[in-house]
Amino acid sequence: MGRDGKTMLHGFASAPRNAVRLKNLAWELPAAAATGLLIAKADRPTVNRFQSLSLQHDAGLWSDVGVGLELGAGGIAWVAACAEDHPSVANSAFTALAAAGFGQVINLGIKEGFRRQYPYQPNSTGAFFSRSRAGSFTSGHATTSFAFAAAIAHRYPHKPWVVWGSYGLAAGLSVARLPAKKHYPSDILVGAIVGYATGTYLGNHVTP
Repeated sequence: MGRDGKTMLHGFASAPRNAVRLKNLAWELPAAAATGLLIAKADRPTVNRFQSLSLQHDAGLWSDVGVGLELGAGGIAWVAACAEDHPSVANSAFTALAAAGFGQVINLGIKEGFRRQYPYQPNSTGAFFSRSRAGSFTSGHATTSFAFAAAIAHRYPHKPWVVWGSYGLAAGLSVARLPAKKHYPSDILVGAIVGYATGTYLGNHVTP
């Protein structure tokens, strides 16, 4: 685990440099354009469609419980695999949990930098660089769930039910933040991208 730990730390430290490489522009530019379009045209109208307080509560609860179950399942899998001497499964579970953790650290840094108003705040306009600490941009739930899913999916690429199940759960947990009025669509998109990139890197570089 020592070498794998160094790989994880190296990936985390090199993330800013890797993010601006020319080869990444093929997907970064469309993602940036989509984010800008959502912020300008779709964020507030989309969130304003959800006015039901019961729906907000249920959607928020579902997303919170879902992420907790996802991480809990990863922890249980790691402990059980270690106890039963299944190093490959233990390594995959640990990698997924580490990806979720690293993704969340990156997410918190972005939140602190942009300080966007949450949609549920009184008189919120979704403005950036507000006085409040942290903020809505980006979605931590989207980052965590997609980082976990991507790490698992890249460890089991030949098992479609694992790949589709992981990404399907991540998508459901992320989208639920909209009716919960916890995030804007652009927050969720960028959070999912950050999570996917983090999980993919660790899933591909940590030794199985």
